[in-house]
Amino acid sequence: MQQEEALNALVHTLLEEQALVDDPDWDTFAAIAAVTPTVSEMTAYRYAGDAPGKPTPLRATRLQNFRDLQEATTPPDGDPWEIAIIKIDRDSGRGSANFVYPAEADLWRVTPESAARIAEAARPTAADFG
Repeated sequence: MQQEEALNALVHTLLEEQALVDDPDWDTFAAIAAVTPTVSEMTAYRYAGDAPGKPTPLRATRLQNFRDLQEATTPPDGDPWEIAIIKIDRDSGRGSANFVYPAEADLWRVTPESAARIAEAARPTAADFG
């Protein structure tokens, strides 16, 4: 699977999430996935204006979508990323992907103590889609 194909499949699945379909008020969205050989987890937030990110359950999106993206974006002689941050702007339909490699991955691991900080750090901005 090619990079663009894997990313498009992932974004399409995210946009089908029932929490996003049912909520007419969100402007932007961010999904954070940790993918390693031993750990796989997803966290997502939807945003409306300047309000704090609202935790968003992911039911339709599978970790396999992120694993496919990881496989497609890992060079043959390189290390894979450990955290993917996928951001979507509802009005423009634009998305972006940021990858975090092992040296900085702990900064993006979602725990009860880090959840609010990560929700704000993952908030999409205009620069993400420019």
